[in-house]
Parts: sequence; C-alpha cells; structure tokens
Amino acid sequence: MKNAMFKAAIATTAVTLGVMALTPDAAQAVSFNLGGSNDSRSSFSITEDGIGLTITGSAEDGSDRNVVRRLNGMGVRLPRSFDDPEIDGFGPDETLNLLFDHTVDLISATFSRVGFNDDFKLFVDGSETVDTDIPGGTFNSIDAGIGTFNFTSFMTEGNQFGFTVSGTNDDFFLKSVEVEKVPEPALMLGLGAVAAGLLAQRKSRKEAA
Repeated sequence: MKNAMFKAAIATTAVTLGVMALTPDAAQAVSFNLGGSNDSRSSFSITEDGIGLTITGSAEDGSDRNVVRRLNGMGVRLPRSFDDPEIDGFGPDETLNLLFDHTVDLISATFSRVGFNDDFKLFVDGSETVDTDIPGGTFNSIDAGIGTFNFTSFMTEGNQFGFTVSGTNDDFFLKSVEVEKVPEPALMLGLGAVAAGLLAQRKSRKEAA
C-alpha cells in the first residue's frame, strides 16, 4: 500500500511539473504600430513581443510596389515614383501584405485617411475573408478619417494577411494591427500527453485504494 501511494505521489509531482512547463501563458494581444518617419522601400520588418512581422506591397497586375511609411500608417506605390502612397484601387488593385513568423489571430486593424464609403478586403493565407466598409469614414480633411475594424466574428488565424481595396474609389493607409499568438501544434500535443498522464495517475490511485 505504501509503495503504491509513493508511486502515486511521484506521478502527481511529475504531471504537475509537466503542466507547469507546457501550459502556455494566457493569450495576450500584441499591437503593431505601422506609422513612423517618412520612408519608402521594398519591405519593412518589425518585431513586437517575440513576434516578427515583414511588410511588403503588391499589385493585382503583378507589377512591383514599394511599401510607403507615413506618420499615420503604411501604404503602397510604384517604386521610384511620387504617386499616391495610399493603398488604392485607381489602376490595378494594390495590397499591403503582412507576413508573421508565427501563426496569429488577427484581432483588429486600424485605418487612417478613411474617406466616405471606403471599403477594404482582407485575404488570410490567400483566401478572401472580409469585404466590408471601413468605419470612421469622413467627408472632411483627408487626414481626419480614422477607423478600427474588429474581426471578432471572422476566422482570421494565419501567417499572411493581405489588406486590399474593394473598388476603384477606395484608398486608405493601414495604421496598426492587433494580433494574438496561436499556440504551436507541438505544444498542444504536449498538453494532450500531460492530460493523458493525469488520467493514468487517477486510475493508479483507484487501484491502490
């Protein structure tokens, strides 16, 4: 009886340590501010709370686009040009691409220079997920419209997110995004193994009783 109780105690300690080692911290939202000093280049890289982000630009017709950074966010335009730096649909639809080095869940996106009836589309890992109006549109100064869209009712887990326009009259900057890191599959498998250990330990206790 004592030997069985000792084994059960050892099993309990091992499982507890396993849970402590494998249980991920509660998911915390991480915000990426895309605004900054004026710049234009083929890509930008940002790291926040251990999550790496690479930003690039593209156009629907396959032509090159640079990423343009302004104080109120990021847009895209032709390299070596001085055309409109916003993400716009005048000509081939332009896209701002966000590539994360971890799988994340997109929580929200904040846009700036949002005009009346400006819409956006979101592609998650290549699949269209959202096509809707940007909140916060205004008839006033082109710098005044700022709106945040929350993705709570959409499936937005992935690594690559493409923000593009919905029509020819859409143009805007992407000011910031908020994401949560998704636990890695290997970690979830480890948690499953710990859960199985807990069940085995409970069974051992009943047999020892």
